[in-house]
Amino acid sequence: MRNQVRITNAELALLSLLAEKPMHAYQIEQIIEKRGMRDWTSIGFSSIYYLLKKMYKAGWLTKKQKESEIGGAKKQVYEFSKKGKIVWENAIINLLQHAYSGDNPFLIGISVISQLRSDIVSHALSNHLYELEKISKSLREKVGKNDETTPLHVLAMFDYSLNQINASIMWIKKWKNIFGQTD
Repeated sequence: MRNQVRITNAELALLSLLAEKPMHAYQIEQIIEKRGMRDWTSIGFSSIYYLLKKMYKAGWLTKKQKESEIGGAKKQVYEFSKKGKIVWENAIINLLQHAYSGDNPFLIGISVISQLRSDIVSHALSNHLYELEKISKSLREKVGKNDETTPLHVLAMFDYSLNQINASIMWIKKWKNIFGQTD
């Protein structure tokens, strides 16, 4: 088994972008915005710079000075080091090969649902359903904005997310009526 290095989701997301090509921090920010990555991982604009410096100090990245295309200050362009590629690859393989369950606060709510009044449960699940439908609509709009230059793996992520949300929507529609029935 390969040695596992502790890596945060934000670090892994940034490394994954750099796996596509070397980039400077502002390019990374543009891709994060375009792909709607903040919908599924927390990466603040200012944390991009912090995390790049942290990963550089850890030896996961190398950097080069690059002239700006529009003049002005030189840009720090980051790319994988050999160590960084190994860390990234091991972390991705670990994520892809294991199923994850639990740690979903919604499941805690379901576990005690029978202790609540049916009208309260029905209302709460209706709100949850409304929020999921808003998220689904937003994702579908983002998918619609993608073009032929959008990498296949990005389209796959949107597809996975939409399928997960649609499964949750179907589940809530089914069980909302069952749990919402008056005793």
